Amino acid sequence: METQTWTLLEVSVPSPDREFASQVFWELGTVGVEEWETGKNSHFAVFFPSRRMAFGLKKEFQKAAQQIPFTFQNLKVSTFQDNPNLWIQNFRNHFQGLEVAGTFFVHPSWRKPVAKYPISIQIDPGQAFGTGTHESTQLCLEALVHLAPQSSNLLDVGTGSGILSVAAYKLNSFIKIIALDLDKLAVFEASKNSCINETPGISYLIGTPASLIARFDLVIANLSLNTFRKEATDLEKLVGRNLCLSGFTLDQVDEVQEYFTLQLVNRWELNQWCCLHLRNV
Repeated sequence: METQTWTLLEVSVPSPDREFASQVFWELGTVGVEEWETGKNSHFAVFFPSRRMAFGLKKEFQKAAQQIPFTFQNLKVSTFQDNPNLWIQNFRNHFQGLEVAGTFFVHPSWRKPVAKYPISIQIDPGQAFGTGTHESTQLCLEALVHLAPQSSNLLDVGTGSGILSVAAYKLNSFIKIIALDLDKLAVFEASKNSCINETPGISYLIGTPASLIARFDLVIANLSLNTFRKEATDLEKLVGRNLCLSGFTLDQVDEVQEYFTLQLVNRWELNQWCCLHLRNV
């Protein structure tokens, strides 16, 4: 089997700090995370592309941990070779689907839909973020239940696997959707998932919010604190009415709100993660 070179970050944190550590991993650009518990500690093996140099990545993690802050131990960063398909097989062995917001059943291809949930979404693990298992994605799905049916068009910023665009279409087949991501691989994965879920009419673009000039009834962005810090102004220009933000923890909510001038309408919370609904009034 073909192998690839990866940069691996290994670290342990007290279990109450696991959400903070997870936030940092995604902000640093991880392509995959393995987690396990022993006693009162959470242990992580976090994978990054080989272009991330071990020394620089270690320093970035240490700095981010000090800014939040949270404690950690046994930090080690190394380079190794492995087959990424083995991660997918490991995920396959454990992921059998999950219910979200009482509306969606998100499931892999090896699991049949569950009839009691109105909407089924098939997402297999790949190299794009968003199988529905992360709290930030689940919160966005819950927000879509409330907002997608009344929206005429939607912009999905940082679409990843495309799960949010697929969900929006299944909630409202008349909605016009643009799914945007800077990562070409994510756009490819998202368009593939759209075909699998039979959700035509979703347009996929490679780029950033700054590359668009239109306005949308609903803009949904499941990103990170650092990304909102950099792109809030460009995001807000695209909002015709509603903006949903997720990808940050409860202790970061005030900072995120400071980057936007829109009015807070609602918020959803799950396991220390948050999703904000802002409105252009």
